[in-house]
Amino acid sequence: MNTEESEQDLQRRLQELEVSLPTNTHPVATPSKTSNNSVAGLNQFISLFKSLPNVGKIIVVGVGTIVGFAILKSLLSLVATLFSLAFLGLIVYFGYQFLVARNSQKIEK
Repeated sequence: MNTEESEQDLQRRLQELEVSLPTNTHPVATPSKTSNNSVAGLNQFISLFKSLPNVGKIIVVGVGTIVGFAILKSLLSLVATLFSLAFLGLIVYFGYQFLVARNSQKIEK
């Protein structure tokens, strides 16, 4: 009888523990605050843009296009400058190798 009572007691305790455990054991992923802030800012801009009159919308699109092209032009200019510097560096390197290395070999002979 003692083992039967202890088994029933264990079963009862197990059921109590199962009931006391939360049903949702998987952690819920919360979106990061930066994505929430950027989405909120975008939504605020869209609502502000929609509230503008048609002339205002045209002006905003025009200014945005001009600023976008200016940024693109600056980036392309930066890339072109970097390529020019790399090419100039290669010319200086090979010129140095050609002139200095050749002169040092003539002096040794």
